[in-house]
Amino acid sequence: GEIFLELEDDLPRLHADKRLLREALMCLLDNAFRFSPPGSPVVLGAERWGDEILLRVEDQGPGMPEEVLRELSRPETVEESAENAGRRAKSLLVCRRFVRSMGGELSFKAMPGEGTVAYIRIPVLPFIGEVS
Repeated sequence: GEIFLELEDDLPRLHADKRLLREALMCLLDNAFRFSPPGSPVVLGAERWGDEILLRVEDQGPGMPEEVLRELSRPETVEESAENAGRRAKSLLVCRRFVRSMGGELSFKAMPGEGTVAYIRIPVLPFIGEVS
């Protein structure tokens, strides 16, 4: 499959760890391709959303099962959730931990039979002024 980029122009700097953000996006992209029909595209988008950047990974798979969505919405720690989660949920729980460690949040919108959209919200790096 292909990745289609939908990136807003002139996005501000993120307050994020590049390595963790890359790992989180790779996890979401891997998940999107794994559960999409062969050859179907995956969208990677980025846009300004108030004081945050909203990153989006959108696939055309069957939609995330309700039990996985429930597991991902539980508030307990990754370690507690991972004990009872399936393989798919475990990797996404680790992804959520990466995103939260950067002050962000990970959420999902599943559309049965139409796909899943994963959203990462990361705070924008505040402008401090010119460096002399």
